[in-house]
Amino acid sequence: MDLWTWIIAAVIGVVIWRVSIYFLRMLSTPPDEVDPEDISETLQHYRCSVCGAEVTMTMANNIEVSNPRH
Repeated sequence: MDLWTWIIAAVIGVVIWRVSIYFLRMLSTPPDEVDPEDISETLQHYRCSVCGAEVTMTMANNIEVSNPRH
């Protein structure tokens, strides 16, 4: 094998390593804390049309709440 093959292999290896480290750091960072003032009481009922599971939500963020999904 010639020198260019080794250089290309090393560059590809470094890129894969850097991308892997980036994703591991991203996954290991905990999400931001929820401000207790942003949480309000609610009473919303959901029923899955596929499996029939039912959920009653009693607390939610003040942001727009979407239906829970599988």
